[in-house]
Amino acid sequence: MMYYDLIASLPRLPHFESAERVPITPLRLNQRLTRLHPAHAEQIHRARSQVTLRPSGIAERSEDALIQEHDHLLQTGTENALQDFLVFRMTQRIVVAALRRFRAGLEPWRDLQLWQASGLLFQIRKNWDVPFFKLQHLYPWVTQVSTLLRDGDAIGLERLLSNLNWHWLSRCSERSMFGFPAVMAFVFKWDMIQAWLACSDQGAKVRFTNLIDEVTHESQR
Repeated sequence: MMYYDLIASLPRLPHFESAERVPITPLRLNQRLTRLHPAHAEQIHRARSQVTLRPSGIAERSEDALIQEHDHLLQTGTENALQDFLVFRMTQRIVVAALRRFRAGLEPWRDLQLWQASGLLFQIRKNWDVPFFKLQHLYPWVTQVSTLLRDGDAIGLERLLSNLNWHWLSRCSERSMFGFPAVMAFVFKWDMIQAWLACSDQGAKVRFTNLIDEVTHESQR
């Protein structure tokens, strides 16, 4: 399914590190997304909590709950592009969680049936005492993640993972410029910009602008 009108109505997104504000407010973005096929809208809605680097409203949920939802999404007719990105993000989550667990002196996870990661958990468990779990050739970014965790550089870690996701989404969007993958990429990139701004000096300004936009919109109804 093509979304020519929807894509044409969306502004260009600057790279998250150079953005001074989100170029479209949450309210107006949600209005645009009403043009999606209901099944596509539902898939994006459910996946947003899975792919964001800084979840909102699910901070207290356990990794087990997130993984169960991830597995469910992969089993419910999700679009291929979204499935691929869910796997890409879950791989990052698992590797980062494993490195944190190792640095804390803990053992690998025991419940491997829950962590369905196409052999990734088996690889990590098998090489628990080997540097980077022997994953650095498959995922070159794992060495950088390890260094950032060692240094306690939370912002640096978020920047690294955001850049990995940004480039993945850009390539995905370029392969289907007016299809579902392009809409999906826009939404997830928008989430990244908002999350990045939230931890910067621009955060309060962005939230204020969004609030004014919503109040203005309501007064015009």
